[in-house]
Amino acid sequence: MRENVKFKGRQLAQWIHEKFPDSACVLAIEFKKFFMDEWTGVADIDQVEEIRKALHATLPGIVETLQHIPQCQQRASQAEATEADSREPSGND
Repeated sequence: MRENVKFKGRQLAQWIHEKFPDSACVLAIEFKKFFMDEWTGVADIDQVEEIRKALHATLPGIVETLQHIPQCQQRASQAEATEADSREPSGND
């Protein structure tokens, strides 16, 4: 089994931790690349949509957890408002 054949990753997380060491924490979520051909970069859109739905379903639990961390209470409130906005119909549907 080969790992990270084409995409090495980590650069964004390293950059954020270097630039914002006192205010940011990157939590990397990795997926086995079952949703794409790693050599061509062509994704299975249906699989990508299922991953998006799964990640979106985690937001309420993340927001609830952040509300119990004093430094994150304001940010959690902002995230909750953003989540609520994303559920409202855009009028373009």
